[in-house]
Amino acid sequence: AKSRVFDSKSSQPQLPRLQHLQQQQQQQEDRAGRPPSATAAEVGSDCGGEGGEIGLAEFEEQVANLIRKHGTKKQTTFVKGEDNIPAYIKARKETMAEQRRAEEAERLKPKLPAGYRQLPAEEVAETLQALQKKRQELETEFRKLPLKIETDSQKRRQKVVLDKIEESDRAIAMFSQPTVLVQA
Repeated sequence: AKSRVFDSKSSQPQLPRLQHLQQQQQQQEDRAGRPPSATAAEVGSDCGGEGGEIGLAEFEEQVANLIRKHGTKKQTTFVKGEDNIPAYIKARKETMAEQRRAEEAERLKPKLPAGYRQLPAEEVAETLQALQKKRQELETEFRKLPLKIETDSQKRRQKVVLDKIEESDRAIAMFSQPTVLVQA
């Protein structure tokens, strides 16, 4: 007992297989803009089985279309190393690690205030050497002062030399730090 379906367009009952074939034809017409070959529709409507048959020419055309559509795609193969990890994953991990290192170095890098610059190491070393030489000269000048300071001029001279020694010590301490910032 075959079930019949009523078609509202033709007002005639149709078999479910025939209705299904008509829907497929309509979809193919919509997609391709042309009606499917008549031989496929005739064979499908004549055949009572589930799978319809198509002619050899249409089959070869479909095969050629599929080869044009899918045949040009290259199969991607992943080159794996001795640890069985694909090379692209290793490369991605290395770039991510390098980015992390760069971000960490940037984070640890001292942030320079506006209007200041960092002195290069060579310039710091030269300045530190000059300051230490100046400090030694000030010490020799301090040693030349009399042991007993009595006059006002001697007191002023002693005060000036001690102030210069303190200033020199502060400068040496500043230039002995790992980073030295100076006004630009």
